[in-house]
Amino acid sequence: MASPVKSLLHLLFDVILFAFMLLGVAGIVFKFIMPEGLLSQGWDLIWNKNPTYSLLLLLGVVVVFVFGKGWLDNLNLKDKPGNFIAYAWALLGVYFAAKLALHGTL
Repeated sequence: MASPVKSLLHLLFDVILFAFMLLGVAGIVFKFIMPEGLLSQGWDLIWNKNPTYSLLLLLGVVVVFVFGKGWLDNLNLKDKPGNFIAYAWALLGVYFAAKLALHGTL
């Protein structure tokens, strides 16, 4: 049986990891959908080149989503890839936390 101190430290680590993961996801979403964000800039760039390109991009995204979903459903993910993804999001959260602390903005 684990000691109470060890259990408390493990719980604290998990809570901090979750907070950084949440900050990483929120920071990426904010960077994409904010006014003048990455999504808006990219769409404007493609639309200004040729509006047909934007429609082809939408069609390509739908096709990739349909085939990618079928591929991901058949993919057998165990603990290790899931942990890598969680730590990657947490690392992004650390980046956004540092940027927020130093500059006051994301």
